[in-house]
Amino acid sequence: MGEQACNHRRKVLVHYDVREESAATRKRVERYLFGYPVRARNGGRVAVHRHPGVVDGVRAHWIGESVVLMTPGEADRFAAKLRDWSVQHARLDVLLP
Repeated sequence: MGEQACNHRRKVLVHYDVREESAATRKRVERYLFGYPVRARNGGRVAVHRHPGVVDGVRAHWIGESVVLMTPGEADRFAAKLRDWSVQHARLDVLLP
């Protein structure tokens, strides 16, 4: 298994549980993961660009309800945010072919 494991990519599954009554925290988590639009006025015109989230198919993949597959570094950053926001979470290291 040692040689075979070297050919695999290390990823982390992160599951988080935002309390139902905490809409503000849920919004923070969604913005972090999926990004959000930013609007700016410039001479009467409104310019809109998108601040990217981490779920981009490279750093992270949305698996399903409250579960994300991430690179180890991104999982560490996300877990730190979740701790700051007092969100319960769990992580599981996985190897992918």
